Amino acid sequence: MGRTLLRSLHNKLLGIGVLMSLSTKYSKCSADELYDIYEHIDKDVYPDRVKQLIEEIKVRGLSSPVEVEEVYVNTPEEIPPVEFTKKKVFGSIIVILLSGGTLVWDILNGSMSNRTGTILMASDTPSSFYTASIIRIFFIFYFVHLILTEQKKIPNKKINKDT
Repeated sequence: MGRTLLRSLHNKLLGIGVLMSLSTKYSKCSADELYDIYEHIDKDVYPDRVKQLIEEIKVRGLSSPVEVEEVYVNTPEEIPPVEFTKKKVFGSIIVILLSGGTLVWDILNGSMSNRTGTILMASDTPSSFYTASIIRIFFIFYFVHLILTEQKKIPNKKINKDT
């Protein structure tokens, strides 16, 4: 007697008793509650409850939750590719030239500063100074590579000389 009472109390505390009693009472739920239940139910553990839930949604004439999920899924094909125009290439070249110029200036002077005013000197910490310089060189070459490969993909617009 005591064990069954403890077991039933334990099941109710864990929510098992509540879930079992609500599993067949989908007819009393509103449409929003049905969609919420469908969204939060563990579909792998309770496939029979998912079927009952979908059947209840179909009986009421509501849209299927599976169709609702498919509407909001973004596939990679739907995302348009970024167009690299000649204006963007020109702007990128200007940025690369400025970055390269400041890099050369920093190497010739032997000091490098950032926005906060911290100065990194080649004479004080040569390993840090040259490591930062090499990282900047790699970034510049990487962006040059991107521009050169993307510039091949830009279509040349033909200018009509008749107009």
